[in-house]
Amino acid sequence: LAGRERTANEPMTPALTPRERALLAQIAQGNSYAECAVALGISLASVQTHIRNLYRKLGAHSQVQAVKRAQEQGLL
Repeated sequence: LAGRERTANEPMTPALTPRERALLAQIAQGNSYAECAVALGISLASVQTHIRNLYRKLGAHSQVQAVKRAQEQGLL
């Protein structure tokens, strides 16, 4: 929404990094954290850090909730 103000009816879309978006796509496919790490070429610790950031940005407490909120916000 660059260049204009958000109206009351528009949802706030969190600013996700490209890595967070890639990880979100991986968990939406049902991949485990270990599978995500291999697919993205990053460590399991990095996956956990990105997941923590995703949950915070999406206001989620689980993978299912994160995916659902991302779908609701048009991120998936």
